[in-house]
Amino acid sequence: MPETARLIGLLHDAGKFQQAFVDYLLNETARRGSVIHAIQGAKYAYDVTQTAEIHPLIGEIVAMCVANHHGALVDGITPEGNTPLLTRISSVEESLNYDEVVQAFAVEVRVDIEKLLQAANLELDDFCKRCEQKKLDAPFALHLLIKSLFSALVDADQFGAYCFDCRLDPLEKPPPPPWSQLRQQLEVHLQRFAADSPIDALRARISTECLAASGRSPGVFRLDIPTGGGKTFSSLRFALSHAEEYGFDHVILVIPYLSVLEQTASRMREALGCDEGSETILEHHSDVLLSDEEEAAKTYRLLTSRWSSPIIITTMVQFLESLYSAKKSKLRKLHNMLNSVIIVDEAQAVPVKCSSLFNEAINYLATVGGSTVVVCTATQPEVGATGRALRLSAQPDLASASGEQFAAFSRTVLVDLTDAGRYSMGANELRDLTLGQWRAKGSCLVVLNTKNEARELFQALKEAVEQLPVDSQPDLTHLSTNMCSEHRKAVIAPLKDSVDGVICVSTQLIEAGVDLSFGCVIRALAGLDSIAQAAGRCNRNGEYPDLREVFVVKLEHENLRHLPDIEFGAKQAARVLREAAKEEANPLAPEMIARYYKYFFHRDGNLGLLDFPISDQGRNMTAVDLLGCNCKGVGAYGNRSATVKPLVRQAFRTAGDAFHVIEPGGTSVIVPFGEAKELVKSFSCTRDLKEQGAILRKLSHFTVNVYEYQRGMLEQQGGLSSEGDLTVLSLSFYDPELGLALDGKPEFYYA
Repeated sequence: MPETARLIGLLHDAGKFQQAFVDYLLNETARRGSVIHAIQGAKYAYDVTQTAEIHPLIGEIVAMCVANHHGALVDGITPEGNTPLLTRISSVEESLNYDEVVQAFAVEVRVDIEKLLQAANLELDDFCKRCEQKKLDAPFALHLLIKSLFSALVDADQFGAYCFDCRLDPLEKPPPPPWSQLRQQLEVHLQRFAADSPIDALRARISTECLAASGRSPGVFRLDIPTGGGKTFSSLRFALSHAEEYGFDHVILVIPYLSVLEQTASRMREALGCDEGSETILEHHSDVLLSDEEEAAKTYRLLTSRWSSPIIITTMVQFLESLYSAKKSKLRKLHNMLNSVIIVDEAQAVPVKCSSLFNEAINYLATVGGSTVVVCTATQPEVGATGRALRLSAQPDLASASGEQFAAFSRTVLVDLTDAGRYSMGANELRDLTLGQWRAKGSCLVVLNTKNEARELFQALKEAVEQLPVDSQPDLTHLSTNMCSEHRKAVIAPLKDSVDGVICVSTQLIEAGVDLSFGCVIRALAGLDSIAQAAGRCNRNGEYPDLREVFVVKLEHENLRHLPDIEFGAKQAARVLREAAKEEANPLAPEMIARYYKYFFHRDGNLGLLDFPISDQGRNMTAVDLLGCNCKGVGAYGNRSATVKPLVRQAFRTAGDAFHVIEPGGTSVIVPFGEAKELVKSFSCTRDLKEQGAILRKLSHFTVNVYEYQRGMLEQQGGLSSEGDLTVLSLSFYDPELGLALDGKPEFYYA
């Protein structure tokens, strides 16, 4: 919608065409924002479309973007039936100097606004027809269209200001993405891998099929292959070739977990010949915590990425929040998801409550945004299982995924201990099982559902191991998000060379995309998709000729009340495990995985659980409805006997404020690991924004997330200190094996 975007750009600061704003610019002591200048352009667009032969929806779309470009989108209609946008643009305040602005704007700008509106009207008609043809939820797609236009406006506005400050030309086009060079570099890298084993040969075949599929027309595809099938490079091979073929602007990789992102980014840089400082690949994930001071927040916003790099690697959290927030800082990058190849890895990790929002976003990006989306997973749910189905391409599979292929990748056998005598395993029993399997198999991985369980088992094993002769002790390791990413990488790195003699206790962060292969795996009962992922860390490359065991256990005192998806998934997995035993079937076979998802998604037929439920003041709503038809808001509005009904009815602000992929309440702190101390000092010693940005990107690898109650405990004990704009953790509150420790002793580490 280029003409609509142009119209929004022209009108966004129309309010500056008044003498009051000129006086403000010349007054060195004037308070920033003291002259209103965003409402006038919004009011003008709305007023014109109420009288001209233009669909009034155009006026409201333009007004929504223009009126709110300094902050966040507001509700078209609130759940209470209020109309914040129409209330603002219906204002006749003298401070707006509206008539003066309209007259001066017409003289100074000299653009035929009516002609632009007519072009925008045609674009809107085309959008509506496309929604109808593709059977999209038109009101929901409209909300994403408004956000895309808002994103383009906000980014252009802020980038223009940045270019002015740095004396750069904002209209200078960046060079086109080097897709051909990157593709050739990847091909050279892939030629280093020999296809010596049957599994390697299968991986090579899948990769070749993905490359062959890159000539297909843009759309929504899936790469549904077994764990260990080489999804990362196969999907990247497709993406680079497809981007070159169709002239896409970006390749965006969406990764479920930060630990996986770090490994993927490292492997990708190596494969594409890009060093750490290269702007070709951008990593965007959790950020360093800055102080609440306005200047610090301003600096942070200036350093926020625009997602303008050719390749962006980000987390599912960042991806979804960049779609479903109402804030300009989050939405700023949304327009760069258009005309892109988007690869979603381990799509089964999308939280259940976000399922419909995820599917609707993918449908919009492909149908309206012109992007190609590849949904990758080893345990993919049926596309219709979630109510709001993905609109897959006519030929959706990039590579074949037959039952025989899954069988060929079979390297493990599942041993269900959850139903043996209907008992739960105690801490000592789990410790003894782990040690026994380590002795029998040479290495053992234990994956647990909570950080507390992982820490307690590690400590129990450590006490037991200390009683053994030194020459017969296992190498104990621990992995969890209580450790910063650099710490986790330091633990994982030697395991890639060899896991001989290793016992690794981890949370589920190890399950997706971490290329390790143990002789045995023990997995606490969870969803069948998680069990399958854990099994993928056992005999991963077929190193052992026999099938290796993956034990599923149920823990005696495990508390999952704060992890409802895992708790419900565990119940459904237990059901499938029992049924598989009766039928003498492989619980991880595709048909059993499909049965699991059927049970998982249809919770007594209540698909509303997938639409992001929101409970507020006794009202039960969903984000899908608030951002689409907004039934409650429209009903409340009607009850007020209001006359002018808004056409943009979506509750942007209400849904955006309620949306979170991960439960809110956590903040990031810098931890004393590796070079963090030196980086903090370097950050404090420079005022160069570019240099600060580079340091902040490095420091993001040395942070952990703490909940508010944890932060309170640390502050009470003197475990946190401020270094300029940064919040840092004292050394004695960071355990070299376990990471964040709330029982440390105060120490002034960053003196």
